[in-house]
Amino acid sequence: MVEDAERGTAERGTAPKATQGLQTTALSQNVWYDVEGTGIRAPPYPTNLDDVIGYKYCEKEMSRNFRLHNCKFEHLIEVDHNKSGESEVSIEGRVQFLLSDPPYGTRSERRLENSEHDILTEKGMSRSARSSSTLLRPGGHIIPFCSWDQVPLWRDVLRKVTYMDDSDTMRYSLVIDEQPLHFVRSLGNSTGNVGRRSCRLHQTTEYAVHAVCAGVPYAQQHWMVNCENFHYVASRYPAYHAIMDQVPPISNSEMLMWSVKNLDGKYTRKRVRPEQKCRALLNELICWFSQPGDLVVGMFAGTFSTPMAWM
Repeated sequence: MVEDAERGTAERGTAPKATQGLQTTALSQNVWYDVEGTGIRAPPYPTNLDDVIGYKYCEKEMSRNFRLHNCKFEHLIEVDHNKSGESEVSIEGRVQFLLSDPPYGTRSERRLENSEHDILTEKGMSRSARSSSTLLRPGGHIIPFCSWDQVPLWRDVLRKVTYMDDSDTMRYSLVIDEQPLHFVRSLGNSTGNVGRRSCRLHQTTEYAVHAVCAGVPYAQQHWMVNCENFHYVASRYPAYHAIMDQVPPISNSEMLMWSVKNLDGKYTRKRVRPEQKCRALLNELICWFSQPGDLVVGMFAGTFSTPMAWM
């Protein structure tokens, strides 16, 4: 979903409303809470009680807005409703960083249930790329996560958007990086969230295609907004090498569990969502490609990790 600095501050300031239905217990200056009534108790990402309440309130508000838009991303292109619904502001051409993590290809290879929709088609990729290019402002960045064999597909789809003949869309042309971004997980990263595109445990590398929205003067074009490491991830490579290693596992406070059907048809087991990213990785990417106050969009918002990392 969409978050900017001012809105994040405003929502975190409205903490009292979030106390309803939130179970908290102070343990050694850490606050533990019941995750969405599932009975799973875990320490949240912040440790201050007010921050926890604001954190949960923001998550609840984003879930409400997501349901309001009926999970259709095109609605966000047309209008961006504020919390009261009184004003409508278009976000077209205003987004600095768009993070796309399609939740496709994460279930079919594992032969899990509800995987009949788990297909990433070229038509869907083209639709997503066209919507994304409309949102970006000149100099804005887009990063779709994908598997290694999908890298050329995404580059071809983004290139088609770049070379559209319609003069009205030429200002949204994308300059595509020749090399994908590489994210290598740290050794011993065994949280149950293995390589997202495969059921093989040894797959520890993820990839993402990187493109920049053209339209700014050549002297102002930058492949990265900040060419330095911000140490959310203890990577041994400089940021401009497009490689980030030692990506940490998803902590217990970040895990969003989902039920899995047993052989007897009952949903009892819990697993980490296969497409979920650790917040350290998202924090690092947001710092690389945006500045405080910029508009950041997480297209799918399956776990709301991107807006949480931005705040």
